[in-house]
Amino acid sequence: MTKLKVCDWGSIRATLITMRTLELKKFLGNAISLGYEQEDDDPFSDQENYDVNQIKCLMSRDDKTPISDDDISLSDTFDHVDSSIKLMPDTGLELLKDKGNFIEISSDHLCHHLCDFEASHTDEVLPQCQNFAAHQGKHRCPLSHACGAPCVHIGKRNCQNLCAKDVGHQEISCEEEHKIHKCQNEVCPIECPIENCRQRCESSDHFHALEENVNHFCGNEHQCPKECEEKGICKIVTEPSAIIKEEAEYVNKKHVHEIKKAHVCDSTCPDDEGKHISEEEGKQNFHYCDEKCPNCAYYVTTVHGNMLLTTFTCEDDEFEFEGHQLNVGDRGDFVLCHKLCENIGRHRHIDYCKDPAVCEGPGGGKKEGSLEHINANIGPNPSKKKDYISHRVFWERTKFQDPYSKDDREEFKKCDHECADEKHHKVDELSGKEPTKSYCTQEIFHPPLSASSKPPGGIGYISTDGHQFLCENPTTNVGNFHIVFVVDRSGSMSFVDCRPRCDNSKTTPLQTKHNNRLGAVYEAIYTFIEIRKNSRKATSTGHMAVDKDTASLVLFDDTVTTAFENRSLSNPDDLLQIMLRYHPQGDNYYHIGITKAAEVIETYYDPSRTNVIIFLSDGEYHPPEPELRSLCQREKDRGTFLYLYTIMFTGSSTHTYYGQSLQKMADIATEYLPKTADKESLKCQYVLAINEVKLTEHFTQVAESLRFHKPMLIRK
Repeated sequence: MTKLKVCDWGSIRATLITMRTLELKKFLGNAISLGYEQEDDDPFSDQENYDVNQIKCLMSRDDKTPISDDDISLSDTFDHVDSSIKLMPDTGLELLKDKGNFIEISSDHLCHHLCDFEASHTDEVLPQCQNFAAHQGKHRCPLSHACGAPCVHIGKRNCQNLCAKDVGHQEISCEEEHKIHKCQNEVCPIECPIENCRQRCESSDHFHALEENVNHFCGNEHQCPKECEEKGICKIVTEPSAIIKEEAEYVNKKHVHEIKKAHVCDSTCPDDEGKHISEEEGKQNFHYCDEKCPNCAYYVTTVHGNMLLTTFTCEDDEFEFEGHQLNVGDRGDFVLCHKLCENIGRHRHIDYCKDPAVCEGPGGGKKEGSLEHINANIGPNPSKKKDYISHRVFWERTKFQDPYSKDDREEFKKCDHECADEKHHKVDELSGKEPTKSYCTQEIFHPPLSASSKPPGGIGYISTDGHQFLCENPTTNVGNFHIVFVVDRSGSMSFVDCRPRCDNSKTTPLQTKHNNRLGAVYEAIYTFIEIRKNSRKATSTGHMAVDKDTASLVLFDDTVTTAFENRSLSNPDDLLQIMLRYHPQGDNYYHIGITKAAEVIETYYDPSRTNVIIFLSDGEYHPPEPELRSLCQREKDRGTFLYLYTIMFTGSSTHTYYGQSLQKMADIATEYLPKTADKESLKCQYVLAINEVKLTEHFTQVAESLRFHKPMLIRK
């Protein structure tokens, strides 16, 4: 009970083990040889003339069919057996050929040699030995083979009277003549010289050690104890190392390192030799290369480890990598060597320049598909010159096989320059859809193409720095613009059905001086300029300058005037003050507004800028087709094209038919634009604004419609 209270189950478990062992011992013989546990289970027991000792075929329990019991050739199973007769499973015997003699091994593991004490037996047939097979010493039967001679100390205390030693043990008296002084032992007492063998010498001559040039081998084959001598590594063991805590966000990353080990020689020494004869036999069939990866210190296997030998490098001192804010010089321990390039698309690596003198000489700074010299001094070690290198060259320098797929390797060969158009970099806010990137079609580090030439294949465009892209030229929608507002300020624009909302405190003067339709238009223009200016500042590419966008304001009725011409968007407040000077008056003649806009565009013509006209009216007039076609054709011939937005601002939904002329104007301008399948490209269009809210929304949409380096790891 005491052991039960303290949960000591040791003795109970020992008892259960003993019981189960006895149970197995009781039934295992019948189960293996006959296929049943007890005689009651014997399926043949009810048959007449049944012989218990007869060998029967083992039957399947499911379908009662015989289970095959094929002969097995040991020479096909064991490499060290040269030849053998068939193994007969049902007889329990196997005969192995060893040095030309067959050895019989009984399945009962008993010694079947005859008793060595022939003098003790008067019968003609000697009994068998009672010991287990392969026992040491003489073979003896169950009978006693004691000497039986009277002891010289007979009659004394504790004397057994008769000698208990084996027959023939008598020692030679020193008084008798003899040449060899021999003890009772009959075998050589010297141990086998093979390391860790500890078996006795196989010789049965007790004086074997006195002979010259003899070996005391035990007679068994031994595994060669020497380590493999072949070049390379027999085995690589990957073990976890300490968990290192870093100050950066990627803390507590578990690192592993590799240890190389040499196998013990896989050859065996013959039973009479201390070493194998052929040196080739002592070599492993396969060895790993002993070269280490220069980035993760792993040996050449199918995988790599943490990039312990690298630090981050980049043109910028601070950057983001996989969501972590890092600095140049931070360790790359948390990056797996064979995962570095997995999700970054086209890219370039940075490595130390092999020959700065050649790279900085004429024509030596760039090799297509391989490298490009970096003239700037970047960290770490800014005094050491560095190169951009391709993905292919990076892995060639490691002397390791590139672990990426064929498709990935082909993609990594291409130029990593991207189109600057923001539509390729901005995530759709409504759907969350990632943007489709547009890459250069040429090979990485290619010679720059001429920006003035046609793109190869006539598709896409060539950027000013010599890269070809298959998308629309972003200078038509993310470039520099001359935006010409052509606004109807006829008498009807004094109606107060639409008024400025003045959400921005800077537009509050409109409520005092222009609390009417024209004031709502002025507010929309101010909002447009603000949005356009801010979007240019937020452009991720950083190529465009704010002051290169300009705006002009043409006001028409039955006469025409320009409120401002080719003004920068950098100060919308100044432009608002100018607009406050002009009030509604007169009639609305579309053609004089378009004619004046054409003059302003011609006066300030700049081939690097795209001309956009935003034409607004609240009334109907016939479309100025001759004037508009002349302007569109002129811009098309120059290769700059004209983009026209027309807006009907009625202040009511009852006069929507007024917009037919404005729709016609947008259709005419569309005829002169280049054909493109890009749905997000600039286009001419007509819209209807029935109130000041819709008007501001349309101006905002037009403003928004007008409108990068990767870090790498380097060896320490």
